[in-house]
Amino acid sequence: MRLIGVRQTKCYSKSNAIFFSAQKKITASPLTMKESEVANDNFVKLIGVTFDQHLRFSAHTDALIQRCRPAFHAIIKLRKGGVKDESLCKFYKSSVVPLLTYAAPCWFPNSLIKTLRDWRNTRDCAFELCCRT
Repeated sequence: MRLIGVRQTKCYSKSNAIFFSAQKKITASPLTMKESEVANDNFVKLIGVTFDQHLRFSAHTDALIQRCRPAFHAIIKLRKGGVKDESLCKFYKSSVVPLLTYAAPCWFPNSLIKTLRDWRNTRDCAFELCCRT
């Protein structure tokens, strides 16, 4: 079974297409729209969620973890600066949690176990940095 998703821009030659499939290897023929060829991609980002061809979302969760790193560094600096745990916990809830949970109902149920383990480790590490009691 194959599904196709297209991220369309005003100029079709700058649009992206992705073929979703349960098959391990996906061979896709070129897609043309209004005589312009649309590039096939392995990943397409739509409204902040990175989709891959097998809908496993590992690239999406990797990007989430990378986007949390600046907040981790800020938490460490704030802790070293003597900021109270309550304030650090509020910072965590306002900066890390929204990043880690954005569109989670879409990608979380379909993610691989290893990907979810990495995501949980990131979440738990940030929580421990901030909300130690």
